[in-house]
Amino acid sequence: MKRTAPLVKELLVLTEAVIEDLRVQRDLGSPGYDLSPEALAVLDRWDSSKAPAKAAPRPADKDAPYQRVQPVTNVARPRQAARPIAAPAQDAASSGVKVLFVSDLPIPANSEAGALLNKIAQAMGFSGDEYKVADLNGGIEGEKESGSLDEVMNAIRPQAVCVLGEKATRDVLGAKAPFAALAGRFHQAEIGKVLPTWHPSTILACRFPEEEKQIKGEVWKHMQVIMKRLGLSASKTQKKKSEG
Repeated sequence: MKRTAPLVKELLVLTEAVIEDLRVQRDLGSPGYDLSPEALAVLDRWDSSKAPAKAAPRPADKDAPYQRVQPVTNVARPRQAARPIAAPAQDAASSGVKVLFVSDLPIPANSEAGALLNKIAQAMGFSGDEYKVADLNGGIEGEKESGSLDEVMNAIRPQAVCVLGEKATRDVLGAKAPFAALAGRFHQAEIGKVLPTWHPSTILACRFPEEEKQIKGEVWKHMQVIMKRLGLSASKTQKKKSEG
């Protein structure tokens, strides 16, 4: 019985994390989650306690065992209304951006994930403006201007695009294949050829050294595919930096 209170506290923490993730996915326009009617009712009660928003229409079929949670469109988005990015005068060959990393959400440069991504880019031999980090909303890390992801692509014209994490990969590719089957290879998307890999936060979330080493190794192999596409070679020193 002594463990009851800590277990309840841990359950509450996990529940809040799940709720927050559901809200973020809703704000990003996620196509929805398959939930039971009971779970839908619970979410409605939780949301009504935060703000009295009008409920989204539900399917009329009462016999269906599950209903899909539709994205809510009358909530504040994570970003302000986007301003178009003016495309630079340079052509694609002179843009200077080798790789554009695309994440589902912004990755601040001063965060742990941002620092790790910077280390990976440096291990690939990139520095300064040779790589950029954007999110699905079109925001570019370190720049005030924002626009759609298409506008970002047209503005900076990267030589390669690396999509970070399963959520961004699903959005960019719209593929239903397992993430592990998509990672490490280039795929055709609306914005061009993209290569998915693990998100830096996935590496940081590893609980065991063996797991962390394995994912880091996979990410580095994926980066080598990008480097090969760009005509770059990876040295042992670079590999050591990426795994550090």
